[in-house]
Amino acid sequence: MRSYFSHFYEGQQNDWMTFEELAKTVSVDAETGRKTVKFNPEKFRREGDFVISNDEDVLHLCFSDDKVVRVPEGVKAIGRSAFFEDLCPNVKHIILSSTVVGIAQSAIEGYTVEELTIKNKYIYISDWAFDHCPSLRFIHHIPAQLTIHVNEVDGRYARPVRYEAMELSKQEDDGDYDPNDLPF
Repeated sequence: MRSYFSHFYEGQQNDWMTFEELAKTVSVDAETGRKTVKFNPEKFRREGDFVISNDEDVLHLCFSDDKVVRVPEGVKAIGRSAFFEDLCPNVKHIILSSTVVGIAQSAIEGYTVEELTIKNKYIYISDWAFDHCPSLRFIHHIPAQLTIHVNEVDGRYARPVRYEAMELSKQEDDGDYDPNDLPF
């Protein structure tokens, strides 16, 4: 396992403030029963059940009630607390688009999350990306054709324990890879 390299997420505190600002505006529409959120359209946009920054394409908030959540193409990073269990309480499987190149500290905080699928070969994952995510069991890294089995540590953190080759259909295989390029 390689040691982590310095990345701009390690010093980002604005992500947490952005999450708090957005999360406090989430409400449920009485007519439709769907969650809504208020935000400045000059700074953010809504794509389905996601709020994404316009300038950096960072996903700051997911408020889906689905079990399987697919991050939209074009999102470059997952910000702190983007997948917070109170706002997406049913999510079991998160599928990241191929455009996601980074996952911030504490980006996924949910006791229901069991699986994560990564489609980008070169993705940065912060040390504490899966803080408060003890149910996470599998990280599927499609380009490397690996499933990483993870277990909880101290009832709170998810850490890799075993790697297993996965069989992919031809449509999922996007070319060759070097196992030493894995981000974790």
